[in-house]
Parts: sequence; structure tokens; C-alpha cells
Amino acid sequence: IREIALQPIGELRRISIALMPSVLDTLGRVPALRGLADNATRESGIKTRLTVRGDYGGRDRQEEIAIFRVVQEALSNIKRHAKAFNAYVILDMTNGCIKMTIRDDGQGFRPPKRIESLGSSGRLGLYGIQQRVQALHGTLAIRSRSGRGTTLTVELPARQC
Repeated sequence: IREIALQPIGELRRISIALMPSVLDTLGRVPALRGLADNATRESGIKTRLTVRGDYGGRDRQEEIAIFRVVQEALSNIKRHAKAFNAYVILDMTNGCIKMTIRDDGQGFRPPKRIESLGSSGRLGLYGIQQRVQALHGTLAIRSRSGRGTTLTVELPARQC
């Protein structure tokens, strides 16, 4: 009975952490993303690797949260849908611009011509990613092939652009 009673508390803690990633404030972006990758490996068995290149100082809070959420949602999609063995998250910052590549070796899918159509059908993962990226004046590209996995590429401009 005690175990059953404690399950909702653990679930509430997990949800609250997911809603407001306080780890961004306490540890910073790279450790927070490393935590997402480690959790993805632990929870799903999908070996998830994070590679970070460049200097990430001086980004604003909204951008930090958006980057965290994009990676979080992409890894969640991989866990739920991809049937992958491996996932890769690469963050590269050059000249103040951020390029994120999130790739898996899963089953792939046929991306819609318009991501907005996913939102209207209740499939909110990729739609939410697109909305976050657009809010930062960035771009999202999706490449996927059946049996070859999926790659999301997000590019965010330098803050002074």
C-alpha cells in the first residue's frame, strides 16, 4: 500500500521537473542536457550520446528553456516512436549561432509536408518543437527514411541578428 501511495508523488515530482527545468538554473545548459541524455538511456535503453562544441555563454533564459525543451521532446519522440538503439544529440555553436542535430537509428517515418497538420491532429511533439524554434527566429528541418532513422536539425541565429 505504501508503494502504491508513493507512486503519485514520484510522478508529480517528475512532471514538475519536466515543466520547469530548475536544473538549468542550478547546473547550466550542458549538464541539464547531459541529464536528459542520461535519463533517456536509463529509461528506454536507447544509448543516447551528447556532443557539445563551442561556447554557450551569454544566452538568454527563454532560449535556454527552448533548447532544453526541444531536446527533451525530441528524445521523448525517439523513445515513444523510433524503435531505435542509438540517439545522438549534437550542439554546435559557431559565431553565436546554435545548430542542434538530434538523430536516431530507428524505423523512420514519413514527415508531413506541413508540420502544422500534426498540431491539428493532436500529435503535438514535432509541432511544439517547430513553435519553439520559430519563436526564436530559427529553422527546423526533418529528414527521415524508412528503416534509416530520423534527423532533426535546428538552427538558431546569433542573438544580435
